[in-house]
Amino acid sequence: MRTSRSALAGTLATAGLVSLTACSQTAELQPVAGDKITSVAIATSDVVQSTVGTEVLTWPTCDADAAGTTYTCQGVMLNGEPITSTATGDPIALTVTVGGREVFQGLVTDVIEKAGRAR
Repeated sequence: MRTSRSALAGTLATAGLVSLTACSQTAELQPVAGDKITSVAIATSDVVQSTVGTEVLTWPTCDADAAGTTYTCQGVMLNGEPITSTATGDPIALTVTVGGREVFQGLVTDVIEKAGRAR
């Protein structure tokens, strides 16, 4: 009887982990409907990671102007180089610079869609 209880407990634990794994698809989730500043922040981070790597001291954080139409993000690489991005328009156009050199210019939606396909 003891063996069957242990086997049942092990089976239930395994089934629970499998179901949690199947439901936990956060890597596949993309920003949806509405939060433009979050989309800009995610796109900026994705661009930095894909173009200059992950040697980041402070990942970019973003702010919006009073009208909510222009977004600016700032961060710092480990070597002290500033990370900056600006985004505006509809669709949102993004420019990312690292250490004063432009590493990306394009649409936020393109960055997010590309990152979603890569995962």
